[in-house]
Amino acid sequence: MRWKGADAGPFEGFPQGRNDEVTPQTTLMERVRKELYRRAWRLQYRAKAARSREIPWRAESFAAPDFTTQADNRLLVRQLLQELPRDKGRVILYRLYVEDETEVQVARKLNLTQQAVSKWKRKSLHRLCQKLSSPNG
Repeated sequence: MRWKGADAGPFEGFPQGRNDEVTPQTTLMERVRKELYRRAWRLQYRAKAARSREIPWRAESFAAPDFTTQADNRLLVRQLLQELPRDKGRVILYRLYVEDETEVQVARKLNLTQQAVSKWKRKSLHRLCQKLSSPNG
Protein backbone atom coordinates (compact mmCIF):
# COMPACT_ATOMS: atom_id res chain seq x y z
CA MET A 1 0.00 0.00 0.00
CA ARG A 2 1.32 3.39 -0.95
CA TRP A 3 0.67 6.70 0.77
CA LYS A 4 -0.96 9.40 -1.25
CA GLY A 5 1.48 11.98 -2.51
CA ALA A 6 4.50 9.93 -1.51
CA ASP A 7 7.09 9.86 -4.25
CA ALA A 8 8.82 6.51 -4.52
CA GLY A 9 11.63 8.03 -6.56
CA PRO A 10 13.93 5.67 -8.45
CA PHE A 11 12.54 2.64 -6.62
CA GLU A 12 8.99 2.93 -7.95
CA GLY A 13 7.51 -0.52 -8.29
CA PHE A 14 9.72 -2.08 -5.62
CA PRO A 15 8.15 -3.26 -2.38
CA GLN A 16 8.27 -0.31 0.00
CA GLY A 17 6.40 -1.50 3.06
CA ARG A 18 4.87 -4.51 4.78
CA ASN A 19 1.60 -4.45 2.89
CA ASP A 20 3.12 -4.68 -0.59
CA GLU A 21 2.60 -7.93 -2.38
CA VAL A 22 5.61 -10.26 -2.02
CA THR A 23 6.28 -12.47 -5.01
CA PRO A 24 9.41 -14.27 -6.17
CA GLN A 25 9.91 -11.43 -8.65
CA THR A 26 9.71 -8.74 -5.95
CA THR A 27 12.11 -10.61 -3.68
CA LEU A 28 14.55 -10.87 -6.57
CA MET A 29 14.08 -7.17 -7.27
CA GLU A 30 14.60 -6.41 -3.59
CA ARG A 31 17.85 -8.40 -3.53
CA VAL A 32 19.04 -6.63 -6.68
CA ARG A 33 18.12 -3.25 -5.19
CA LYS A 34 20.03 -4.04 -1.99
CA GLU A 35 23.06 -5.25 -3.92
CA LEU A 36 23.07 -2.12 -6.11
CA TYR A 37 22.75 0.06 -3.03
CA ARG A 38 25.63 -1.79 -1.33
CA ARG A 39 27.87 -1.45 -4.38
CA ALA A 40 27.07 2.24 -4.78
CA TRP A 41 27.86 2.81 -1.11
CA ARG A 42 31.19 0.99 -1.43
CA LEU A 43 32.16 3.03 -4.50
CA GLN A 44 31.29 6.24 -2.71
CA TYR A 45 33.26 5.16 0.37
CA ARG A 46 36.34 4.23 -1.68
CA ALA A 47 36.23 7.54 -3.55
CA LYS A 48 35.98 9.45 -0.28
CA ALA A 49 38.87 7.47 1.23
CA ALA A 50 41.01 8.10 -1.86
CA ARG A 51 40.27 11.83 -1.73
CA SER A 52 41.29 11.98 1.93
CA ARG A 53 44.68 10.44 1.07
CA GLU A 54 45.42 12.87 -1.76
CA ILE A 55 47.75 15.79 -1.34
CA PRO A 56 46.22 19.09 -2.40
CA TRP A 57 47.76 20.34 -5.63
CA ARG A 58 49.41 23.73 -5.61
CA ALA A 59 50.84 25.28 -8.74
CA GLU A 60 53.64 27.01 -6.83
CA SER A 61 54.94 23.71 -5.47
CA PHE A 62 55.72 22.58 -9.03
CA ALA A 63 57.19 25.86 -10.21
CA ALA A 64 60.86 25.77 -11.11
CA PRO A 65 63.05 27.60 -8.62
CA ASP A 66 64.34 30.90 -9.89
CA PHE A 67 67.96 31.47 -10.82
CA THR A 68 68.85 33.51 -7.74
CA THR A 69 67.59 30.79 -5.40
CA GLN A 70 69.65 28.17 -7.21
CA ALA A 71 72.74 30.38 -7.13
CA ASP A 72 72.25 31.11 -3.42
CA ASN A 73 71.90 27.41 -2.70
CA ARG A 74 75.08 26.60 -4.62
CA LEU A 75 77.01 29.27 -2.71
CA LEU A 76 75.70 27.98 0.61
CA VAL A 77 76.70 24.41 -0.24
CA ARG A 78 80.20 25.52 -1.24
CA GLN A 79 80.63 27.53 1.97
CA LEU A 80 79.45 24.63 4.10
CA LEU A 81 81.74 22.18 2.35
CA GLN A 82 84.72 24.53 2.79
CA GLU A 83 84.09 24.56 6.54
CA LEU A 84 84.70 20.82 6.80
CA PRO A 85 88.10 20.13 8.40
CA ARG A 86 89.11 17.29 6.06
CA ASP A 87 89.42 17.29 2.29
CA LYS A 88 88.23 13.70 2.05
CA GLY A 89 84.90 14.56 3.71
CA ARG A 90 84.45 17.50 1.33
CA VAL A 91 85.16 15.40 -1.74
CA ILE A 92 82.86 12.61 -0.63
CA LEU A 93 79.92 14.90 0.15
CA TYR A 94 80.45 16.86 -3.05
CA ARG A 95 80.41 13.74 -5.19
CA LEU A 96 77.46 12.20 -3.34
CA TYR A 97 75.18 15.22 -3.23
CA VAL A 98 76.29 17.60 -5.96
CA GLU A 99 77.47 15.17 -8.61
CA ASP A 100 74.78 12.66 -7.54
CA GLU A 101 77.07 9.63 -7.47
CA THR A 102 76.42 6.52 -5.39
CA GLU A 103 78.58 5.48 -2.45
CA VAL A 104 79.92 2.57 -4.50
CA GLN A 105 80.97 4.87 -7.37
CA VAL A 106 82.67 7.29 -4.98
CA ALA A 107 84.44 4.40 -3.24
CA ARG A 108 85.84 3.10 -6.53
CA LYS A 109 87.08 6.54 -7.61
CA LEU A 110 88.74 7.26 -4.25
CA ASN A 111 90.07 3.72 -3.78
CA LEU A 112 88.06 3.21 -0.58
CA THR A 113 85.51 0.69 0.58
CA GLN A 114 81.83 1.54 0.43
CA GLN A 115 81.71 1.29 4.24
CA ALA A 116 84.50 3.87 4.53
CA VAL A 117 82.62 6.26 2.24
CA SER A 118 79.48 5.74 4.32
CA LYS A 119 81.39 6.47 7.53
CA TRP A 120 82.98 9.62 6.08
CA LYS A 121 79.59 10.77 4.86
CA ARG A 122 77.98 10.24 8.26
CA LYS A 123 80.80 12.01 10.13
CA SER A 124 80.89 14.93 7.70
CA LEU A 125 77.13 15.41 7.77
CA HIS A 126 77.20 15.30 11.56
CA ARG A 127 79.85 18.05 11.59
CA LEU A 128 77.79 20.16 9.19
CA CYS A 129 74.68 19.72 11.33
CA GLN A 130 76.62 20.79 14.42
CA LYS A 131 77.97 23.81 12.54
CA LEU A 132 74.51 24.83 11.36
CA SER A 133 72.84 24.37 14.74
CA SER A 134 75.50 26.13 16.83
CA PRO A 135 74.56 29.73 17.73
CA ASN A 136 77.90 31.22 16.65
CA GLY A 137 77.90 29.48 13.28
